[in-house]
Amino acid sequence: SGGNSAMKYKTVTNSMQLRLSFDNVAKLEPLLADIDGQPLPAVAPADRNALTEAKQFVCGLLFLELWSSDKKGFPLPKGCYFKSFMDNRRELYMVFDPKNGLEAAATYQIVMNIVVAPEASTADRVLGVWSMDDTVQLPYGVVEFADARINRDPAAASGIGEPRFMSSAGFTLMDGTDELRDLIELDTDPLSLLFRLKGDGESRITAGCTLRIFLWPLTVWNIHTSCIAQCFPHSGHQCGLIQTCLGES
Repeated sequence: SGGNSAMKYKTVTNSMQLRLSFDNVAKLEPLLADIDGQPLPAVAPADRNALTEAKQFVCGLLFLELWSSDKKGFPLPKGCYFKSFMDNRRELYMVFDPKNGLEAAATYQIVMNIVVAPEASTADRVLGVWSMDDTVQLPYGVVEFADARINRDPAAASGIGEPRFMSSAGFTLMDGTDELRDLIELDTDPLSLLFRLKGDGESRITAGCTLRIFLWPLTVWNIHTSCIAQCFPHSGHQCGLIQTCLGES
């Protein structure tokens, strides 16, 4: 942001808010930030469906992670609320205290549980991001607005019989002594991860499979585009050829 928009963030007297408008939940649907990714209630409860009802604990119900490139970090929200499902749309709001909101020329990242439909594409406008003006003096004013689209077409979901990890201890982090640990200190740069894999006996991991590893929390990791992978076979077995190792962030 720049010019008048940049000045707005410094001069607004009252609270400001960030509005996330999911314009077609049939293609991109926000979920609750619990371990199971439960759907939001179709009708938003009365104690969390308006600006005057914005609460901090609702932010925890909606968002998994918040990150900013700003040296002060992501501003602590005053509270959050969400609207009822209507016309295939869903709107989420994050409210900031006066003088403690978003900054100009900063990058912000928000992690959520979301369902992407198979028919969604990079051409679809699925999310509108609105940085709203003063909630008292200009409650409907907009400082900045942008469309958001998915950055790649979704892949088909895994089906029955397709390769997968064993449900128990299918992916286990280990330390350099080949011991299992509850806590591993990553103190090298570049760091390396050692892990043990177990495939499901009925849905075996076979040659030609792509192994994708998601590192959590997502906003903590800065992954290089290239990496080196090695395989150490279990007794009585042998490793296949690792063709590529790529990082995405």
